[in-house]
Amino acid sequence: LLGRGKEVENIFARIAIMPLIRSKVSMGRLDEGGSRGECAGLKSLLEDITDTIAKAFGPVLQLAEAMFNIGSKMDVDIVTAGVWVPIVTALMADAGIKMAIFSPGIAS
Repeated sequence: LLGRGKEVENIFARIAIMPLIRSKVSMGRLDEGGSRGECAGLKSLLEDITDTIAKAFGPVLQLAEAMFNIGSKMDVDIVTAGVWVPIVTALMADAGIKMAIFSPGIAS
């Protein structure tokens, strides 16, 4: 790990997190419980992803946070770079999902 923190984050994201995210993120899931483009399912989608990650990798992430805390000389942030960055990347990679989430909505 010495000097290879970014590699650890990238490997964890690619091997552990991205397959899980890909299996859950879809336009249908995003619209679940509402009209097309409303993103009514975004909250439940994110809750499902975070709950699944916590169940599968919670102990590993807790250990990593304890090992690589702010006082550590190793620059590793598995929770941010290994978990949240892949989630955001997955949501931003699909143009339809990105537009649905970040569109300003319909003025009433």
